[in-house]
Amino acid sequence: TKLTDAETKLRVGVHWDTEVATGEGEKPFNVAQVYCSAVPVGYDYRTPQPDWEPLARLCLNGAYDATLAVAAILARKKGKRINVFLTKVGGGVFGNRDEWISDAIKRSLDKFKSEPI
Repeated sequence: TKLTDAETKLRVGVHWDTEVATGEGEKPFNVAQVYCSAVPVGYDYRTPQPDWEPLARLCLNGAYDATLAVAAILARKKGKRINVFLTKVGGGVFGNRDEWISDAIKRSLDKFKSEPI
């Protein structure tokens, strides 16, 4: 389908082992970071928000799928369960509806439910 073709074009950036700046005397640690974005629906004043929904949902689904896929790869590589911290990608001034964001998170969590994340 065209939607599947579009999904294959989505990309994210990954820093697999990034040191976190810590305060004085705190032990440094590393994290993986997934860089992604959502459709900036809130910046287009001419197009009605519902017209953006299919593309916005596509990008949100891809962002959360990629984030959890990175976590699954790391969990398998390390042989243990790892923590994942998700943010509301596309919320706020980007204007993606909370419903779209929460649906994407739930969808991705269900997709990766068998992974140790």
